[in-house]
Amino acid sequence: MSGLYEVSSIMSYDLLGKQVHNSNLNNQNGESIRKTIDVSSFNSGLYLVKLKTKDSEITKKLVINR
Repeated sequence: MSGLYEVSSIMSYDLLGKQVHNSNLNNQNGESIRKTIDVSSFNSGLYLVKLKTKDSEITKKLVINR
């Protein structure tokens, strides 16, 4: 993913639509932050990661292959 976004939340879903992760990001001071998501408990497979910004939602594929 390229570009800078002001992301307010990160949600991950399996292909059945079950939410497997949710992070709310509360950055009050406008500084850049880096968020690491621990996917060690995810099974192998395809996931959808939804990044919610002030103006839109961005969905990306995540492949876990163990």
